Amino acid sequence: MELACEEGRSEIFEAMLDDSSDTAWEFGPVKCVTYPLDGVDSIKGDGGLDLNSVLWRTVFGGEDGHLDILESGVIYLLLKEKWKEFAKQKLRIRFILALFYLTMLSVAVYLRPEGDLLSGTTVTDIVRYIAEVIVLIGSTIYLGFEYFNIRALKSRYWRLQIYIPAKSTFLVSCVLFLFCLPFRLLSLRSVEDILTTLAVPMAWCYLLLFYRGREELGPFVTTIYKMALGDLLPFSLIWIVIISILCSVFYYPYKDMEGIQSFDTFYGSWMYLFHMTFEDFETLISGEDDEIELSRLPVLTKILFVIFMVLIPILLMNMLIAKMAQTYQTIEHRAWRESLRQWARIIMVLEHSCSKAELQKYRKAYAVPGAKPKYLLKGTSTNQPSPSKADAEDSEYCDSLMIVKPNFRVQPQKPHGDSSIRTRLSLQNWTVVPKATRKQLIEQKRHGAKIEETTVNWIDSLPGSGL
Repeated sequence: MELACEEGRSEIFEAMLDDSSDTAWEFGPVKCVTYPLDGVDSIKGDGGLDLNSVLWRTVFGGEDGHLDILESGVIYLLLKEKWKEFAKQKLRIRFILALFYLTMLSVAVYLRPEGDLLSGTTVTDIVRYIAEVIVLIGSTIYLGFEYFNIRALKSRYWRLQIYIPAKSTFLVSCVLFLFCLPFRLLSLRSVEDILTTLAVPMAWCYLLLFYRGREELGPFVTTIYKMALGDLLPFSLIWIVIISILCSVFYYPYKDMEGIQSFDTFYGSWMYLFHMTFEDFETLISGEDDEIELSRLPVLTKILFVIFMVLIPILLMNMLIAKMAQTYQTIEHRAWRESLRQWARIIMVLEHSCSKAELQKYRKAYAVPGAKPKYLLKGTSTNQPSPSKADAEDSEYCDSLMIVKPNFRVQPQKPHGDSSIRTRLSLQNWTVVPKATRKQLIEQKRHGAKIEETTVNWIDSLPGSGL
């Protein structure tokens, strides 16, 4: 299953997952099935993190097949249980703390005076001191929590930061704020201003992490990331090479020429070509003050200008716009699925910030003892003492997710839109058995008792029973 998930083979993964499941009971058009969580859930039975689990590979996979696995009934409902048990509450608390932290940061920045930052005694200065202390304490706390995450994830921690750039930039801003303290004490105002200028926008990017889990905002944030890395970065590499070539070519015809403002220095030439990229070249061709005619080689300069116009504003810029439009259309077509993946990644990020005892408690909240698959059963050696009856019975069970789903398989054609039919089935006709009903169903399964009337009424209220 891990290999199928790593390769994004959703059909193989679902077939193997169904093969490992155990049907507790069937009642008309619905049935109750337990799916073992060993190797599937990112939380182990003892509360540790399973970084090789199916859930980890699915959430941080980049293939379309991983989206198919992610929106399958079992994986989606597992994430939904995690969201209800701890992720939703923790995300709200973090959002409130982030807003408070950023508010204090804004107060500390907007109240900075022009002169000395340590000698003020007015009410405004006192408020600024309090806000700065809160920002430093908050930065220290955020970095302290990340230290425990690094110890838990080790080398995979840095891989995780690639998928959550908003959090990564925020942590960098926390480091920069702490570096401001020694420069403040050394009265190096210029260095502190540089660090603060870099850190403030990076800190505000942290809010994008909370937007990624929203269906209406997540696709836009994802589009920005995709365009920045997939479109702007290749364009910038090509653009820098062409600009560097033409910069030298334009600089030489105007070198040591009087009355030239655009290409008087090499740096000025480079910056003016940057403005010309966006069709800002009025001083170059502006009637009587035409700078092309003031060059040593006016004809050659005009030829170079035409070459620049064809390569940069016309060719490269339109290629960039077309590529961005293609990226936006691709993400918009599967907006719901992309928001689902971002929502799942937020859950995983929150999960990694929990302690081992907390994770063990959360897993017990949504897991039930289900029948262990045959490939997880271990034989007992003849040299070892025979286990007791209670131990033997417990060894046949493992943590599972109890789900009620339709008692038939529906495979209609995939609709046109951003969600597949399997997503709709998982949302409408799959449900996790409530906590109050789980123990009752397990006991009835073990002792072979008939389903009681209260359980029948609960089954009739399920969405899948109306199919």
